[in-house]
Amino acid sequence: MQKLPESHERLLAKSELHWVSPKKSIAYIVCTCSPPTNAHLEMAKYALGSGLAEVVYFILWPFFYIPDFHSSDVSEWARRERLLSYEERIRLLRDSLRSTVENIRVLPHVRELYVASALNFDPAKPWTFFWTGTWYAIRVLQQALGPQRKYFHLLGTDQFNPNVYTLVGEGREKVWRDYSIAEQLALHSVVAFPRTGYVMERFQPPHWFGKQVLYAPRLKHHEVSASAIRNGKVPDELLPKFVPEAVARYILERNPWAME
Repeated sequence: MQKLPESHERLLAKSELHWVSPKKSIAYIVCTCSPPTNAHLEMAKYALGSGLAEVVYFILWPFFYIPDFHSSDVSEWARRERLLSYEERIRLLRDSLRSTVENIRVLPHVRELYVASALNFDPAKPWTFFWTGTWYAIRVLQQALGPQRKYFHLLGTDQFNPNVYTLVGEGREKVWRDYSIAEQLALHSVVAFPRTGYVMERFQPPHWFGKQVLYAPRLKHHEVSASAIRNGKVPDELLPKFVPEAVARYILERNPWAME
């Protein structure tokens, strides 16, 4: 059994977690946010407004390559996809959250936790997937906040469906490994959000199981993804409709995805 180093627990406990009361339920969104969109924020606000969670954390994937855990160099993949740097995404998301409710936060130190987790991974021991990468960051978060809370993972259909397929060994090969829905439910309940262009699969754990799969309604800004924005499929004049003001200003001023 792995053990969380006390230094990692303190890393989060001394940052932005001190204000969370012992009774609060927690949700998190694991995403690239390249760039952050209104759909990302709408998912978080849904969790808060529905009473599902009292605090929502964004966990941004830092694109740190862990050999064998990733099927190829994930940092090189990120460059090919022209994804924004970790620092840019953190800044843009925090700028976007300044005008919204205070109980949506960016989980700090994810890159440090991701790098440290590489020491846990052993491809000969499949269970170490649970102690590597984002899964490790989630474990540290839960350890820092305590097991007495309820935890929810918010994810779109394009994330949720592969979790169902992986359960039966039919997951599509990617740079990263998709966790199965059963592995997801070992750590938290799951809330799936429908998206245009995807047929949402259905999965329900046994009624006596402690974790749940919940299906959210279709959200207002679901039809435009971050990849569509990166690939220039959204005209400049429509950007304020689909991304926060700070993000629209950044894109229009910097033009980070201009074709050379």
